[in-house]
Amino acid sequence: MKLDEITPQKYNIALHPKFRANCSIPEFLSSLETVSIFLQAVPFCLMEIKYALNSDISEVHDQLSRYYDAVAKNPTALAEETEVILKQ
Repeated sequence: MKLDEITPQKYNIALHPKFRANCSIPEFLSSLETVSIFLQAVPFCLMEIKYALNSDISEVHDQLSRYYDAVAKNPTALAEETEVILKQ
């Protein structure tokens, strides 16, 4: 995992050159070291949404809400499954 600070509370996370995300971090995490520890302790969820390519999705905010609800129910299992897939 590569972690780069963008602003004091915003970081760019790279698990792989193709798998990058920006992440806002709570204020109590004040350094790259504490952010790194936090990200290793909390399951990380990476999601790519290509709604612009799918004309069937007309209500993007509803679709994003459904994605969030699905992830929020069990982020640990999703993170573990993603880790297995990324290791293949």
